[in-house]
Amino acid sequence: MAEKMHLSILIFTMIGCIVFVSVNSATTHIVGDNLGWSTPPYHGFFDDWTKNRTFSVGDTLRMCHLNSII
Repeated sequence: MAEKMHLSILIFTMIGCIVFVSVNSATTHIVGDNLGWSTPPYHGFFDDWTKNRTFSVGDTLRMCHLNSII
């Protein structure tokens, strides 16, 4: 009985660690980096921007704009 309890505690702890790591690994990606909310310098800019990144479930895409008068 004690062995089953220790095994249950071990499994519960391992699952908790896996969930903790997966939740804390979410990344916030700033779309376009320093370009801001403006017209991209060339047609394939955002295609090239995405090639250097790996997106996962739980990540956030943040779109920033420069403070300017339009």
